[in-house]
Amino acid sequence: MKKSFLILLLSAFSSVSFAQSSGTISGQVVDEFNKPIEHATVVVLNLPDSSMAKGAVTSSNGNFSINQIKNGNYVVKSSYIGYVANTKNIRITSQNNKHTLGVIKLSTDNVLLDGVTVVGKAAEMVIRNDTVEYNPEAFKTQENAVVEDLLKKLPGVEVASDGKITAGGKQVKKILVDGKEFFADDPTMATKNLTADMIDKLQVVERKSEMERLTGISDGEEETIINLQIKPERKKGWLGNFGAGVGNKERYEGNGMFNRFVGNNVYSVIGNVGNTNSGRGGNRSYGGGNGNTEAGSLNFSVGTETSPKLKIEGSGQYSFRNTDAESKSYTETFLSNSSQFSDRNSFNLSETDDFNTEFRLEWKPDEYNTFRFKPRAGYSKSNSFSQSDNNTYTEAGNPEDFLNKSNSKSSSESSSQSGGMDVDYSHSFKNKPGRRFNLSVSGTVGENESESFSRSTAIYTINPDANNTDLIRRVENITSSYNYRVYASYVEPVFTNRFLQLSYSYRFNNRESDKKTYARKSEEDLIGELDESISLTNNFENDNIRQQIQASFRTVRDKYEYQLGVNIEPQKSTSRRSYLVESENKVLSRSVTNWAPTARFQYNFSREKNLRINYRTNTSQPDLSQLDETIDDSNPSNIRYGNAGLKPSFSQSLEVRLQLMERKSQRSIMASLEGSTTNNSIVSKVIYAEDGSGKRETTYDNVNGVWNTSAFLMTNLPFSTKFRFNSFTRFSFNNHVGYTSDRLATIPTKNITKNSILNQNLGIRFITPVIELATNGSIGYNGVRSTAKTSSNQDVFTYRVNGNVTLFLPLSISLSSDIGYQTSSGYSAGYSQNQTIWNANIQKSVLKNAGMIAFRIYDILQQRQNISRSVSETAITESINNSLTSYFLASFTYRFNLFGGKGGNMPGERPEGMRDGMRERRFDRGGQGHGRW
Repeated sequence: MKKSFLILLLSAFSSVSFAQSSGTISGQVVDEFNKPIEHATVVVLNLPDSSMAKGAVTSSNGNFSINQIKNGNYVVKSSYIGYVANTKNIRITSQNNKHTLGVIKLSTDNVLLDGVTVVGKAAEMVIRNDTVEYNPEAFKTQENAVVEDLLKKLPGVEVASDGKITAGGKQVKKILVDGKEFFADDPTMATKNLTADMIDKLQVVERKSEMERLTGISDGEEETIINLQIKPERKKGWLGNFGAGVGNKERYEGNGMFNRFVGNNVYSVIGNVGNTNSGRGGNRSYGGGNGNTEAGSLNFSVGTETSPKLKIEGSGQYSFRNTDAESKSYTETFLSNSSQFSDRNSFNLSETDDFNTEFRLEWKPDEYNTFRFKPRAGYSKSNSFSQSDNNTYTEAGNPEDFLNKSNSKSSSESSSQSGGMDVDYSHSFKNKPGRRFNLSVSGTVGENESESFSRSTAIYTINPDANNTDLIRRVENITSSYNYRVYASYVEPVFTNRFLQLSYSYRFNNRESDKKTYARKSEEDLIGELDESISLTNNFENDNIRQQIQASFRTVRDKYEYQLGVNIEPQKSTSRRSYLVESENKVLSRSVTNWAPTARFQYNFSREKNLRINYRTNTSQPDLSQLDETIDDSNPSNIRYGNAGLKPSFSQSLEVRLQLMERKSQRSIMASLEGSTTNNSIVSKVIYAEDGSGKRETTYDNVNGVWNTSAFLMTNLPFSTKFRFNSFTRFSFNNHVGYTSDRLATIPTKNITKNSILNQNLGIRFITPVIELATNGSIGYNGVRSTAKTSSNQDVFTYRVNGNVTLFLPLSISLSSDIGYQTSSGYSAGYSQNQTIWNANIQKSVLKNAGMIAFRIYDILQQRQNISRSVSETAITESINNSLTSYFLASFTYRFNLFGGKGGNMPGERPEGMRDGMRERRFDRGGQGHGRW
């Protein structure tokens, strides 16, 4: 409700007692973090009947002053949506007519407050320090919508076709439900299964890592998560749904979800199956992604609090996924003085079964000690078949002038298992507040065993007798790994709100690969003879020891906090290679020490406005494939092998993030600027054969000079309760450094590829109880500049316009349709996009709103394309992948909500006190009914 309207009503009530008043009441309202609360309501209630005498609304600094109060006994009630009301008893007399209440602190409350009835459009979003909180009631969705549908409506949030979520320019990798982990690190389990109408608040949080939350010491592992707060009335008894759908082209989907709430304990079972490319199975969303997929899963999750001292959370998941994918790609590879071009057609069939489980136990025997125990395990099995054809040529647009042609096909089977455990202990000292000691021990172990059968052929126009190949092989490979980490930290308060922080960690990582290659006489020969050459049959093992020593100083104030420190990281890597011929065995060791300062600063202008600056460092180890020097010639035209002498890469990054919000108008701005640079970056190094045949070898090397920068700006401007405008801008620049050579040169030269990406999106929404209209348009730019060959510089522009409409009709019927047009310029011939995607959906609630009948059509105009572009330090690749095309589906969903205890709601009944898009607060006026402001 607008501030002016609220003040007008308060003034009307106040004028009644003006002539007889004489007292004054003043104070300041703040939250639990001592941040002023603007627009909080302060009312003076008469005793004993609780009728209202006077009222006021707090200013931007939380202050209020209420004058002209007549003598008598009163209750002063301070309240704000989302907080527990505070009450104070006072007495106004002629001798004591000025009361200064000082600071009034309100604590957060997730339950609707008892108070004066305030009816108005729900606030769209609120920014609180490191949290952006969205109110789902302000974003109307259809009855059967899931959380993913809600996310697509939120300003600053993007959802890709594969379910990947980006918020504020950062990827969301974890979703919590009421602060508890929900199926570990798979956000789609929540977004594609939980219904939007269950959600009371959706919070996007820039959260510190679990270790930092435990120790208070920054480890540079901050993450962006989403926390879903379930409506209180939904957290009783049984809650769930199940549904099924069938369509043309043999499309089908099925889903079911069952949740049991008992106090603070939550038990969930979710199952999905389908072939509509909707993730793990059927989940009421349109298809997307690459290829055609049939998938299913069965999942359980548990969160219990057996006592205030003991919490147990855990989840388990089984899933299967069968995919057939086709791809066509065009690649330009930068040479030192020219370019080389290739096109590739591939086909892949895969079948995968996965099972993993994870539990988390937290025990607090007292307020000073905390123990955490986190075991996990996983198993996976897969089968695949793939086939590809590749042509390489020297002149763009002239594939007849080829250098070589290659064909490969392979089949493989693999299985893997893994397990791990984390044990943490934290102790706070009773006689020294702020002093803390932490100890953590963790470890994992894993193994993968695979067997593959392959045939690769290559034909060359230059020196064919020496270069033409036909390889028929069987390869057995066993890779294993184990690692452990010991971490200790100590925090000592040295002054008021100032802390000295010390930490040390020791990490050991072992990785091993045992590879055997067998030469087969023909495709019918399934055994073959062991190839004893050192490049194809050997054992490779790598040990890495990484230590981290950190010292920092931290200051915490009401308005700001900062942390300054230094981080030292000594590392040692040892690689051992053994062959059937012992005289060829090799051992290589390398050591490196990195050090850098660490810094973090946050300033809170107010509760909704803050500035954060974060400088951090990170070390990345080479992959085993980048270290292993075993030759991979499965593609004879591009032979690959690793480099055992690689050093770990060391990156430094600086991020500045600003969040501004005006609560009254609901206008908000979020902006960020980030840059990073990497030393010893691991990049590809391409070496071409001297004979000019186009045959090449690819290995890896360390380089300096790799850096990138990115910027993000999101603006949300609600013009009124019906019109909302938002703008979303993203920019990134990447300076790639790599090595390449000319076809007649064996010594690679350095190449720098600069990639600029800019996206601008504008959107507007019109919302009423009957219709919702939304439209948005975007312009995208992707530019590439290469120092190796400036004539290969490219500029690609992409233009998109989207619109959707939802009608909420009588008889519990809703109709929605969305249409999007996309075109592009600058791609290579045959890869430009020009498509219009139109989807439609109609649904009707039945069985007193407990059931839902729906019919949807996807890609009505049958124009869907799946084109992508990638840029590396040595090449540009454009790809077209097959995807699920036009289909329709009819479905039925049944929801149930069986509450325990009295007052439970039957399916389809709306909880008392809740209205569409509205929130009510009630004030009991001594049995005289309910007043309305």
